[in-house]
Amino acid sequence: MDFKSRIKRLRHKQRLTQQDLGQKINVSKVAISCYETGKRTPDTDTLKKLAEVFHVSIDYLLGASDLPIRKAENKSEKLELSHLAPKKHITAEVFLEEYVLIIDEKETNQEELLEAIHYIKARRIMKGL
Repeated sequence: MDFKSRIKRLRHKQRLTQQDLGQKINVSKVAISCYETGKRTPDTDTLKKLAEVFHVSIDYLLGASDLPIRKAENKSEKLELSHLAPKKHITAEVFLEEYVLIIDEKETNQEELLEAIHYIKARRIMKGL
């Protein structure tokens, strides 16, 4: 499903008018109409706001994923690793955007996670993977 269809379906699912959605993300009703007809595409900040309003990932909005990977309603909500089944793949970007990783009962920050991701990438390069 493409972006224009997905945003319209999500808006209808939440029973929002184009005006309502526009107010939530600080754009006009005309902008929402243009997104839904494919005449215009939102900028990055607007995409982030849409993802927040609909509680989905940007990848899902753009049609790059069919899994809406919902954000945790409560950032302190613990995610059991068993919920991340081996067949459920998510990108590092989506993980950073959607989850809070807790190690030793302390939240990791974005800098720590990016450092870990860069370490893994460098290690793979060194191993020739």
